[in-house]
Amino acid sequence: MRIFKKPKKDEKPISTEVTVETKKVSQPFSRSSVHTYILERPWLSEKAMRLRPGGQYVFLVRPAANKKMVWQEVERRYGVKVKAVNLVKKNKEKKAIITLVPGQQIDI
Repeated sequence: MRIFKKPKKDEKPISTEVTVETKKVSQPFSRSSVHTYILERPWLSEKAMRLRPGGQYVFLVRPAANKKMVWQEVERRYGVKVKAVNLVKKNKEKKAIITLVPGQQIDI
């Protein structure tokens, strides 16, 4: 090993440069269109309809969505105050159960 010695004339010098390959990762959605792709549609089932008088609404959301994204999107899109957001993931579907502040409702 010739770390401190001069290389011979026929030897190539040891390269100290390190090349790093970067991999481009695709995002599930762009930052500019975050709000348009969070909520896919309202979830209309018997159980979801029973939750409505209590101020709870169920929406099908994107798998990449988190509670904060859903919270902001519901407040922006429907103009209501959100009290809580619960996310349920089952069989590649992600649903958000939105609880509104008492006295507010969403017309769907």
